[in-house]
Amino acid sequence: MRIAGSGIEVIVFDLFGVLISFDDDLVVERLARHCDDPAGAFRRLHKLTADHDVITGRSTLPQVHQRVVEAEGLSLPYADFEAAWLEPYSEALPGMADLVETLARHYRLALLCNVDRDYWRVVRNLHPELDCFESLLVSCDLGMAKPDPEIYRHVS
Repeated sequence: MRIAGSGIEVIVFDLFGVLISFDDDLVVERLARHCDDPAGAFRRLHKLTADHDVITGRSTLPQVHQRVVEAEGLSLPYADFEAAWLEPYSEALPGMADLVETLARHYRLALLCNVDRDYWRVVRNLHPELDCFESLLVSCDLGMAKPDPEIYRHVS
């Protein structure tokens, strides 16, 4: 559906920083405090949640855990690591759920985002407004991530 004369066929949204705020440093901080050198680990693990292999599904959460154990001396057992990884570090941006619901009544909506498979399940359950999207295109399912030009071919 589209509004006559608008020329808009689909509106594509990103998730993090557009629909929901996020602070991935919270995850790194949760992990770094359990490493041999917390300050150094925090610097070295910066953007771990956005690691290309993680967000494209090439690395599993157990593999990430093992990597951090080996590289940083992480003392957390896997279950605690997983809990720290999955504890929410994002929240809805004010007004965006209402905007999405309004737009969905007139346009096709697609979500295109970079996120790991495990955290995607958390986000998906916390944000019912994602039901308004016709397409949920996530890097972990597609095996590729933005800004790879190929990922945009999945939006139709």
